[in-house]
Amino acid sequence: MLDVKSSAFGANETIPAKYTCDGEGVSPPLSWSNVPDATMSVAILVDDPDAPNGPFTHWLVTDLPPTITTLGEGSALPHEASIGKSDAGNTSYYGPCPAQGRHRYRFHVYALDTSIGRTKNREDFLSAIDGHVLDDGELVATYQKQTR
Repeated sequence: MLDVKSSAFGANETIPAKYTCDGEGVSPPLSWSNVPDATMSVAILVDDPDAPNGPFTHWLVTDLPPTITTLGEGSALPHEASIGKSDAGNTSYYGPCPAQGRHRYRFHVYALDTSIGRTKNREDFLSAIDGHVLDDGELVATYQKQTR
């Protein structure tokens, strides 16, 4: 199993406002380890499984080189990587911003035996990685929108 971590928050902890709609909305620092030797690319799917209409995609990154095992806060992605559309309609990280209550956010990292290119959306992504996942892991944290 991939070991997914962030230096900004731990498992089941609150995501700092800086990485949400209440702050700068920049992507948090992420790292992963235990990538299998046969890995051809790494993908990241960040979603909110507690969204009212089903999982809401906040970030979808594909084709990260397997030698990359960390992304810094708000860092630019390597040129080989592709970003799919979030459910907010943008091709960048979309910070947590639940309408009400505390939601969970899954930072899911996949080690793949192929490169899949840019995917249109979550369903396209999940279809593209089907049968190609060598290993995966996730970091789950929470966020509740600040009241003003």
